[in-house]
Amino acid sequence: FQDAGPGQDYYYDRDPYAVVQAVANDLEPFFTRADDYRRHDRFHDATTVYRVLIEEIRDHYDQFWDEEGKLSSRASEATRELGEILSEAEDPDLRETILRVLFDAYMWDLDLGGYGIGDWAHEAILEYAAPDERQQVAEWIRDRIPGQIDPPDPYRRVFVMSKDETSSWSSNWKRKALGSFLLDLLADTLDDEKYLRICQATGRITELVERFLERDRLDEALDAAREASDYEVYKLTSIFEEHDAEDALYDLVLNRLDND
Repeated sequence: FQDAGPGQDYYYDRDPYAVVQAVANDLEPFFTRADDYRRHDRFHDATTVYRVLIEEIRDHYDQFWDEEGKLSSRASEATRELGEILSEAEDPDLRETILRVLFDAYMWDLDLGGYGIGDWAHEAILEYAAPDERQQVAEWIRDRIPGQIDPPDPYRRVFVMSKDETSSWSSNWKRKALGSFLLDLLADTLDDEKYLRICQATGRITELVERFLERDRLDEALDAAREASDYEVYKLTSIFEEHDAEDALYDLVLNRLDND
């Protein structure tokens, strides 16, 4: 990365697409070494190599023109392989390391805007994490969601996604993505009120309205729908129809039009 990055003759003398392809190709021996470690059940060594590959690609990613996804696909490949190790590894410390690397890769992908780098990480965590590990990942997610989901706890810090984060479309999109991940992780352990708190804190309007309607809490479902965008209200139509409440939503839309 250092030899091929900006500031080097190698970088300026070649087409930027060719530079990225060359760097991606130069990573192949490291993948070969890690794959060999994994085939011989040397899971700690394989994890170290995959982790370094992901972190180095992440740290240098903005220096290269990766429009064709040559580098991001290599990072995605490394997360996929880490997921395979997670499916077999038994050492608790190693598993925690893998989970942390996978989660960080998922968050990096969210920060980029969703390039697909974190897809394998997301799937591996949901498929292979044990119940207690799911709770750990859930805590990492909570620490990245602005605001509080659970009742205030003076001993628990709440982090924002970045120090300059605002209520922009990007941050709202990330908040919703994290909310969906959290709901999937804790699906078997959440009671109604905890489920609803997560939906409210992360802007998961569809799931929030659906759960209210399933529990015959129409007024609260309508309150939630009032906070939704026009597009979200449109998507809610089928849910209200399934619960024979489309007339209530129709009135809400008419009132919104009158107010506009």
